Amino acid sequence: MLEPLPAVANNLPALARALTGPASWNLPVRHCTVVAEPDTARDMLDPVKEAAEAASDTLLV
Repeated sequence: MLEPLPAVANNLPALARALTGPASWNLPVRHCTVVAEPDTARDMLDPVKEAAEAASDTLLV
């Protein structure tokens, strides 16, 4: 298990706001999934797999 990195978890909401904001990519909020501190690899990878299957253009991970 990796050591907790609180700064990363604290920055995730800001990154999501930046990606969905008008000064950046202006992504629809429904297309931006934040997976913070998953308990298992599956908890992290399942949302990525689902997003990849749903993507019709660019996938940013």
